[in-house]
Amino acid sequence: MPLRRVEHCIHLYNSHHQEEAVKKWKQALRKISNKQERFATLGYLAAAYCDWGKYRDMLIYSIHQIDLANEADNCYMRAEAYLNLARSNELLSDYHKAVCYCRHSLQNPPKDPRCHGYVYMCQGNAYFGFSKFTTAIENYERAMQIAAQTHDKALELQILGALGAFYITLHDTERGLSYHTKAADLAKGFNICDLGSKYQRVTTINMATPLRRIGRLSEALEYCEEAMKMAQEAGDRPVQAKCLTCYADIHRAKNEPEKAYSRYEAALGIMTEIGDRHGQCLVLSNMAKTLVLLKESQKVCDCQKRRKKTGESAYPKAIDLNQKALTVAIQIGNKLYQMRCHQRMEEHYRCLGDSDKAEEHQELAQRLLNEMELTCTICGTDFSHSDTQLEVMPCSHIFHARCTPLLMSRGSSRKRYCPRCRSSVINRPTLV
Repeated sequence: MPLRRVEHCIHLYNSHHQEEAVKKWKQALRKISNKQERFATLGYLAAAYCDWGKYRDMLIYSIHQIDLANEADNCYMRAEAYLNLARSNELLSDYHKAVCYCRHSLQNPPKDPRCHGYVYMCQGNAYFGFSKFTTAIENYERAMQIAAQTHDKALELQILGALGAFYITLHDTERGLSYHTKAADLAKGFNICDLGSKYQRVTTINMATPLRRIGRLSEALEYCEEAMKMAQEAGDRPVQAKCLTCYADIHRAKNEPEKAYSRYEAALGIMTEIGDRHGQCLVLSNMAKTLVLLKESQKVCDCQKRRKKTGESAYPKAIDLNQKALTVAIQIGNKLYQMRCHQRMEEHYRCLGDSDKAEEHQELAQRLLNEMELTCTICGTDFSHSDTQLEVMPCSHIFHARCTPLLMSRGSSRKRYCPRCRSSVINRPTLV
C-alpha cells in the first residue's frame, strides 16, 4: 500500500471520517501483497474496531495479524500482534487469554519501545479484572516507568485512568478522582483532530463517576452530557454505555428509580452488544438495587399491609438480577463482583426471612474477601465497603492510609516491613 494512501486513510480517520477510512483500508487489504504493509493495515483496522467497541471484530483482525507475523517469522510483528490479541481479549473480559497473550508479547522484542508499556498496562487491566489487585498495581507501575522513559503521554494518560478506576472500585473515591483529574488535564494537550479525541471522551466520562459518588451530581451530569455528545458524534459505543450507566447512577442518587432503571437497561443492551461482560456485572447489580428502590418508593395504597407486600415482592426479582450478575462475574473470574453479589443476596434473603440462604451467601462473601486480601492487616478490618483512603506499599500490598503511620513509626528502618510479605517499606513507590 503506497505510503501516501496510508497517510490519506489515517487523515480521514482522524478527521472523523472513520467509516470511509475503514472502507478504504478494507479495499486496500484485498490488493496488498507486501507483508509489512498488510500487517500495518490489519493493525489500523483492529484499532478502528476497538474505538467503535466492536471488540470481536478487533479480535478477528488481531488473529490475522498473528498469522501473518508467524508466516513472516518476524518477532517485531509478533510483539504487536500479541498485544492486539491481549487487548481485544481483555476488552471482552477474557482475562485468562489476555494475560497469556501479554506474556507472549513480552517474550518478543518490540520494534517500538513503547509496545511493552502497553502490554504491561493491558496485563494490569486483566489482573484488575481478576481482582488480583497487588499484581495489577505492579503492572501499572512497570507501564508507567516505560511511559516516562519513552515520553509517551498517551500511555501515561491511560494508566492514570486505570489507576483512577482501581481506587474508585476499592472505595478510595478521592484518590480515584485525583487520578482521573490528572488524566483529564493531560488529555487537553491532545489535538481534537487526532486519536486524542478518543482520550478526551474517555477522560470526560471517567470524571463523572467519582463526582457522582461524592455527591457532586450537577458536575457529574455536565461531564456525562459532554462525554455522550462526543461519543455519539464518534460512534463510540463503549463510552455511550458508560454515559448511560452514569446517567442511571445519577437518577438513582436523586431517588428517581424509574428513570434510572430504563437507563440501566439501555446501557446493558450496548454492553451485551459489544461484549463488555465486566460492565454487565456492574449494571445488573445496579439494576437490582434500583428495583428495590423502585418498589420502596412506588406510590401504592396507604394500607400498610399492601405497602409491605409490594416491598417484599422486589427482593425475589432483585435476587434474580444479582444471580445473573454473579453468573457473569464467575465466568470472567472477577472475585470482587462475586463477593458483592453474595453480600447483596445475603441482605435480600434476610429481608425475606430466609436465614439459611442469607448465611450461605455471607460465608461465600467472606471466603472471597479473604482470597482477595481486602483486609488491612495492620488494623484487621476490611476496606471493601465504605469510602476510605488507601495506601499502597512498595511491595504493592494495600492498607488503610490511617494505619500506615503506625507502621512507618516503628523504631529503626530495619523494623519497617510489610505485614503481608515482610518486605521493606522504607520507601514508597512514586506511582501510587
